[in-house]
Amino acid sequence: AIHEMVKQGKATERFMARSGNDSISHLLGVKEWWNNPELCRKASPTTYVSKDDAPFYIFHGDQDPLTNHEQGELLNEKLRAVGVQSDFYLVKGGKHGWSKRSDVDEKVDAFLEKHLRRS
Repeated sequence: AIHEMVKQGKATERFMARSGNDSISHLLGVKEWWNNPELCRKASPTTYVSKDDAPFYIFHGDQDPLTNHEQGELLNEKLRAVGVQSDFYLVKGGKHGWSKRSDVDEKVDAFLEKHLRRS
C-alpha cells in the first residue's frame, strides 16, 4: 500500500510522519524510501494481489500511530478490483492492535463462519 500512496502522490509529510518513517526506513534499509518507487513496489502487499487470493477482512484502527488506515483501504480496493471478496472495517478509537472488542469479535466470528465452515 505504501507503493500506491507514493504512486498516487499521497506520500505527504503527514503520511510519512504518521506511518512511522523511521520504522519503514529500518524495515526497507533505505532512509528516503519514498524516492525509491521500485523498492516501495516490491514492499507493498498491493503488488502481489491476484484473483486467486483468499478472502480478506481488513481491520484498521482510526487512531493507529504507525500506519494510516488509507493503506488498508487501498489494499481492500485492489483486492476487490480483481474480484477477491474483501471487506474493510475501520475500528473507531483503535490503535495499532487492540484488545478484545465486541464489534471486532462479532465481525471476525461471522467472517470465519462464512469462509471456514465445512458443508
